Amino acid sequence: MSHVVVLLARAKAAGLTLRALDGRLRIAGPRRHGDLGQALLERKETVLEILPTYLGERPGLDWCHGGVGELAPCLLCGRPSLVRDPYEYVPMHKLCADPAIRWGVLPGQEEVSDTAA
Repeated sequence: MSHVVVLLARAKAAGLTLRALDGRLRIAGPRRHGDLGQALLERKETVLEILPTYLGERPGLDWCHGGVGELAPCLLCGRPSLVRDPYEYVPMHKLCADPAIRWGVLPGQEEVSDTAA
């Protein structure tokens, strides 16, 4: 299963609309992206936390609760990272994660394809 940041980048690139309403996650968009919508619903709590960044209401993720670990490849760009993301604690650079969620762009790509994992 893909990491939530990758799922949100794919959702942004696919043109999915996400909204929070009374603690519920609402996803709208083309039916061909139903699997992506289902994967987002399976991670609803984390997606709701990150949603303000996805919607542009907040400039980036809240890295106050992130961590530091052993040097490991960033999930998004593959370069070494000590930083762990604040949601699923995987190696990830802030400068890779924030644009992926906000604009649907992964490092080294103009946009995330529908087949990205």
